[in-house]
Amino acid sequence: MGRMKSEHQPRKLISPLSSVDREKLREFETIVEHGWAAFVRVGKALSEIEAKRLYREEFPSYCQKRWDIGRAHAYRLIGAAETIDQLSQNSDKLPNHEFQVRLKRGVSSLRSATEKR
Repeated sequence: MGRMKSEHQPRKLISPLSSVDREKLREFETIVEHGWAAFVRVGKALSEIEAKRLYREEFPSYCQKRWDIGRAHAYRLIGAAETIDQLSQNSDKLPNHEFQVRLKRGVSSLRSATEKR
């Protein structure tokens, strides 16, 4: 059986992009690029807010009330930012999405647990 066509599959380009379309592409790619990196900045900011106790209630309550994010997600973002900091010291190729960092943290945790045995 053949592969089902998806409306999201790339179309074959018949002609090169116009200068206007190339500029739009650059603009949209910049937005995507900055969006991927935002989770690191958010994680670092949450980490600093927590470390400096810049909130006046429990940290998870602050995150829920102020940012509408739960405790687990706030700490995932903080952990992702910490992992990126650690990875940046040892690697040129860094994950560009929080989920990829979670996968790396999971593998790292498994290795640590295995090495301790």
